[in-house]
Order: sequence, then C-alpha cells, then structure tokens
Amino acid sequence: MNIILIGMPGSGKTSIGKNLAKKLCADFIDTDRLIEKEYGKVIKIIKEKGDNFFCKIEEKVIKKELQNVENSVISTGGSVVLSPELMNFFKETGKIIYLDVSYNEIEHRIKHFRKSGSEIIGIFQGLKDVYEQRKPLYEKYADITFSAEKRSLKNHAEKLAEIINNI
Repeated sequence: MNIILIGMPGSGKTSIGKNLAKKLCADFIDTDRLIEKEYGKVIKIIKEKGDNFFCKIEEKVIKKELQNVENSVISTGGSVVLSPELMNFFKETGKIIYLDVSYNEIEHRIKHFRKSGSEIIGIFQGLKDVYEQRKPLYEKYADITFSAEKRSLKNHAEKLAEIINNI
C-alpha cells in the first residue's frame, strides 16, 4: 500500500513524507522531483508555461513513473487535485492523506522557510484564492485529513505512522 500526501505548497508534504517513510520502512517519492528530472524546475515551468501546461506534464510523469510503485510514501505537488484522473489513480494505489494547514500558516511557512518562497507567492498571485479553490478538493479526495498546523515535523510523522498502522 502507498501513502499519498496531498496539500498546499508549504503544508509539509516533503518534510513529513521523508520522516514518515523512515518510520514505515517505505520508499519516499516526491512527484515534483520526478517532474524536475525530465522537465526542469517546477517553479520555472509554471512561471514560463503556466499551470495548465504543468498539470499536463504532471499527469504524464506520475502515470509513467508511479505505475507499479508499492510500499511508498508519495509527496505530490499542490496542483495534483486538479486532475480527477490522477486522484482516481492514487485512490486505486493507496491511502490519500490531506495535510491540512491554515492559509495563514501556509503563507508564513512559504515566506520564512522556503528558499523559493517569494517565487511561489509571485506565481500564485492570488495564493489565498488558490488555497480556497483547492481546499475543498483536498478534502474531497482525502481518505484521512490530518492537521499539520502545529507540532514538530517529527511529531507529525510519528502521529501519522500510528494512524496508518491502525488502518
């Protein structure tokens, strides 16, 4: 079974995902890194070619690279929920966990803890609108909604591992 982490940029998908994979003795896969191997930096792709183009290549790469993946924690890009086809693919291959974080916390994390923070906010001029558009989709597709608002990343991974082991 795979564990698929969804949520906004800055929600902790990569950091929590790496720790969670260690706790579950699973592989860790970051879909943005898969895309970057073939197409270059995600932020640059979105900036130069737009979100629609990015979503098309995201779909292509994920279907190709994750077709036979098992026992992995998969960190997805924030826009993955815009593709019902990808979300159905993930539903068939594992459990989807939405890392729920408030808009204010997302904005704070992006500005203060990401090297590319200003670029992310620049790309998503209406970051709050993006958040409000995607939040219902994250909730719709999630098998489990997990509040990643407070606590340390290590504690998040420990708590998630407990939840997953009880599924």
